[in-house]
Amino acid sequence: MEAKEYPFYGIGIIAFSMASADGVIQGRERHALQEMLREWSDQVEVGYDVTEIIFHLFVKTASPEELTYERGMHYITLGKDYLTERIKEKFIFLINDVAHSFPPVTEVERALIKRFRADIKHL
Repeated sequence: MEAKEYPFYGIGIIAFSMASADGVIQGRERHALQEMLREWSDQVEVGYDVTEIIFHLFVKTASPEELTYERGMHYITLGKDYLTERIKEKFIFLINDVAHSFPPVTEVERALIKRFRADIKHL
C-alpha cells in the first residue's frame, strides 16, 4: 500500500469501528456499511479507486477487534501529507453518516464523532 492510500484505509477502519460501536455488526449492517462506503468513495476525487482500498480491510482482517479507532487514526496519520481540507471534511461527513445510519446514535458514537473531529483537524 502506498502512503497516499493510508488515510483511506484508516477511514475505512474507523467507519467499521463506528458501525460496531453499539455491538457486533450484523450481516445486513455490514452490507449497508459497504454500500455507504462505496457511494462515499465515488464522491472522493483522488485519482485512484478508494473503494478497493477500503474494502481490502474487510477481506484482510479476520478479527473485528483489529478494527479500532486508534488503528484507523494510525493509518490516517501515516498518510497525513496527502490529506487536504476537502478530504478531511469528507472523512468527517462519512463518520457522521455511519453513526446515524444505524439508529440509535449512542453516547459512545457521539463521543467518537467528537474525538474524530478534533483528531482530524489537528493533522
